[in-house]
Parts: sequence; C-alpha cells; structure tokens
Amino acid sequence: MGSSQAVMSAGAGSSQEPDGERPVRDRRRRNLVAANARRSNAQSGAARQRKVQLMRTYRAGEVPDIALCALDFVAPLQSLARHDPVVAKNALVHLYRAVRQQRLEGAGADQLARLHAGVAALLTSRAGGTAFVGCLHELALTEDDTSGWLRPEDVGESAERTGTLHSAARLIERHIVAAAPAARPQKRARDLASAAASGGEREVRVLLMEIYRQLADEDVVRGLAAEVAGVTELRDALSAEARGDSLEALRLFQRASGSLGESGSASASEELELAQRGRRACLLRLGRWGELRAATEALVQPGGDGLGTWRESAHEPWVRMLLVSRAKEGAAGQGWRSWVEERAEGAAG
Repeated sequence: MGSSQAVMSAGAGSSQEPDGERPVRDRRRRNLVAANARRSNAQSGAARQRKVQLMRTYRAGEVPDIALCALDFVAPLQSLARHDPVVAKNALVHLYRAVRQQRLEGAGADQLARLHAGVAALLTSRAGGTAFVGCLHELALTEDDTSGWLRPEDVGESAERTGTLHSAARLIERHIVAAAPAARPQKRARDLASAAASGGEREVRVLLMEIYRQLADEDVVRGLAAEVAGVTELRDALSAEARGDSLEALRLFQRASGSLGESGSASASEELELAQRGRRACLLRLGRWGELRAATEALVQPGGDGLGTWRESAHEPWVRMLLVSRAKEGAAGQGWRSWVEERAEGAAG
C-alpha cells in the first residue's frame, strides 16, 4: 500500500508544471491573439480606405450621393448679399480665391483672362448696388496687379455711384504704383515724373483726387493737385473744393481758366479742361443754373434742333449738368406761381 501511494504521488508530481512556465505560455498566447487582431484591423482599415476613395471619385460638378449642383450652393449667396453684405462679401472672396487656386493655377492665361474680363464687365453694370460693387472691389483687391484688365475709370464711376470710395481709392492707388516707371538715375527722375504727370496717368490722378475730395481729405487732394496742376490758382481751387468752399473754388477756377486759356501748350490745355470741369461742378453745387447751362451748352456742337449733337460720350458728367440746369432754369418760379394762381382761383370761385 505504501508503494502504491508512492507511485501515485510520483505520477501527480510529473503532471504538474513548474511555477514559471505557465505565465510565459499565457503571455505568448495573448501576444499572438493581439497580433492577429492588429493584422485583421489593418486589413479591414485598408479595405475601408480603398472603398471610401472609390466612392469619392466623381466628375467635376457632380455629387452622386446627394445630387447637388453648383447653383444650389451659389443661389443662397445671392439672397444673402441683400440681407448681410459683409458675410456675402467674405463668402464671395473665399469662393473666388478657391476657384483661382484649385482650378486656374497652371491652367493657362486664357482662363484667368476670361475670369478677369467677367469681373471687369460686372463692374461696369449699373444695376448693382453698394453691396455688389463692394464685393467686386474686394475681388479685385485680392489680385496682385489689376492694371492690365481693370480700368480706373470704371472703378471711379462705380465708387461715385455706390459710395464705395475707400476700396476704389486703394484700387486706383495700386494702379498708379503698378504703372509707375522703373527706377532710373537721379538726374532723369524729375523728367520722368513730369512725363508721367503730363501723360495718360494725369487723368488717373485726377480721378483719385476726386475720390479723396468726396472723402473730404484735403491733405491728399492738395498733394495730388501739386502733381497734376502747374498753375497756382488751379492748385488753390482744388484745395478749396476739397474743404467744401465752393464759392472760393469757383472764383479760383475762373482765374485759372483765364490764365490757362492764353497758353497753347498741351499740358495747359489739359489743365484748362480740369479747371473748366471744376468750375461746372461748383456751379452745380451752388445752384447757379443759368451760368451752368451756358457753360455746358458751350460743349455742344451747333445743330438744327437748338441743342445740337454731343461732342463726346453721353456718360460725361456735364451731360447731367446740362439736363439739370435746363430743367431747373426752365421751372424756376413756376411751381410757386402755379400754386398761388390755383389758390387765387379757388378763393375767387
């Protein structure tokens, strides 16, 4: 009996494992299970990534999962511009930049030229209000150079019509800087500045001066007047106009016109046109309709209908001056007289 117990105890001892081997085997089993799980997750993740990439591949302008077109995104911005111009302007600027960066970078100069031509054409439209023109000015300000596709005259006209004067001043200033000649030796700097002031850029400076005059910035107007005007009376007249003294400006414009009319040079003729333009504007602000009518009718060629034909484009500011002066002068006193006569007839009846 003792021998059998010894054999049983020996067999039981042989079936038991040492204390250090079992934890090692469990750790190996757990590591193997974790490795298999990671391998399975990696394979399923790669499959999901390939599947999503395949689903997101579609043609430009198509969204198969929701079936929306570009108009569905842009149409709300059209109504947004009427209710919140600031948000609409920021959204339009971001869209414009995104289109340029993602679609037109490296696509060719012709597509970019068509985009610029579209912005310039929209700026010439007279249907847009302050918010619309403000958006277009912001789009132009995002460009590095607008001198090749945006006319300063269109910028100035849109600013005067809608009141977006500050952005227009920035655009015209950038145009002047871009059109400035390159650096030359010091001995020719004065000649180059004089040539630039007497050339086509003179009109651009005059336009910028008119915008700053409406902003009541007399210092800037005085500085620009020193560049575009060589006659002292003309510079003083422009400064007086900027500070709102139309009566003094009218007197100085008349004196400048008299002194410039005696000279026959090309620069004097341009300054004479500037002086006459300022005189007509002062007459309009002062309400001197008879003198304004005579001044504007002098710009009309003789004709059989009494008015004749226009010498220049009908978009010139003096066309409005002529129409207003003729209407004001023709109706002077008639409204009051008719009211008195109607009351007198009513009392007599």
